[in-house]
Amino acid sequence: MDTLGMIVPFLCMYSELIGDGKYYKIARNVYDDFLTHANTLTGFPVHGYDTTTGIHLGSSNWGRGLGWYLLAKAYLGDKNDSINSLLSSITYVQFPFQGYSIVDSSVALLCELYKVLISPDYVPNFSQLHSFIRQDGLIDFCTGDTCGFNDYASYYGLGGLANGLYLLLLSKSNV
Repeated sequence: MDTLGMIVPFLCMYSELIGDGKYYKIARNVYDDFLTHANTLTGFPVHGYDTTTGIHLGSSNWGRGLGWYLLAKAYLGDKNDSINSLLSSITYVQFPFQGYSIVDSSVALLCELYKVLISPDYVPNFSQLHSFIRQDGLIDFCTGDTCGFNDYASYYGLGGLANGLYLLLLSKSNV
């Protein structure tokens, strides 16, 4: 899943930058291949899959993973109205639909970035993001990718992921 959110946008931007559509085609193939093997009945892909056995690895309800998926969709130009309406009604948590909810800034930032990328007139919900912004301006509450690592920031300090996503969101927004 991480590949979708990192490699696909890079290849799309690189393709546009150098004017060579072959890199967009590679991005599309990566995306399509992943969804062919990792899609579920929920419509959201699982975290990964074993390339030998095809067995799904991880769940399809990993908040940041869904954000990576949405980011890839946006850079490829895939718009989906049902996803847009779903995003307007959810709380940004790392593990949705489980017995506990860990609010996560990276999930919120990725989902807001998706909305900006598919609709340039969209103004990010900065009031919802406000609770993640510390007094020094840095973004906090970016958890690890599994329950055991959710205290990453308390052990290692603030992660660059959320702060980088916030800067990207600001650069893409018409604010």
